[in-house]
Amino acid sequence: MRNRNFIFISFLIFFVNVSYSQINSFTGTNLNDPLFYENKIKYITDEELINSLDLDVINSDSIRLYLNNKDFVNVYRELGQYFSKKKYQKFIMDKDNLLVTFDEIEKQIKSDSGFMNNIIKKSESVLKNIIDGWGGKTYEFDSVIDFNTIQFGHIGKYGFHYFSWAQVLNYMYILTKDEIYLKKLESIFNDWYSQRYRVKSIYPESDIIYYELGLGGRLNIFLPFYIQNPSKLNWITNERMLKTFLGTGRWLYEVEKKWVIEPVIGNL
Repeated sequence: MRNRNFIFISFLIFFVNVSYSQINSFTGTNLNDPLFYENKIKYITDEELINSLDLDVINSDSIRLYLNNKDFVNVYRELGQYFSKKKYQKFIMDKDNLLVTFDEIEKQIKSDSGFMNNIIKKSESVLKNIIDGWGGKTYEFDSVIDFNTIQFGHIGKYGFHYFSWAQVLNYMYILTKDEIYLKKLESIFNDWYSQRYRVKSIYPESDIIYYELGLGGRLNIFLPFYIQNPSKLNWITNERMLKTFLGTGRWLYEVEKKWVIEPVIGNL
């Protein structure tokens, strides 16, 4: 109990310092501009996303044709095909939070029966919307996960949005290539995306979606999910995921320019 209390108090101190940092350190960045925040990060339009892409590098006549006709549905389908064919090394975080290749995580899982059994057990639970949330609490949701829930506590709500509980679906898809895991994570992501605008905190100065730990944490799950096979995803998933990446990148870039977490680290 003493160790659990220490972890809780440590996280609370960290959380309070991050909150203070967010309030006082956005001065001089575009994050202080409501128009930038709303239009460039939170509510990115199709045109804004496309303008952020280097179409000369993508070099797709089909995409250009669809863009001329403002057929964004097929633009996103084509982008899914493009990123599926693109050759690059694929990485994911392992159980020790180290960055490894997909081949390396597959070897880790297969060589560790305890790790594998735990992944299988937890993935079966997530498929049923039984989620191990922040602080060791488990909760079973209905057919749709409620991302505004306080089942894991008001502070635990932030940890819930790190999405670490969903990583087992990435592991299982890498391991088995069974699309049930890919499609489940796609469904979870789309539910989160459609709900994220109504997710609220009792700490109004600290946005649950847009703060450095949440944005960075979700990338560890969203990126390996997306790069596995975006051609198998619905067009709207491609749209939403690319807009999520762009908004996340812009937010973190603005934070990096001011290095708002530096005073926080100094207080730990």
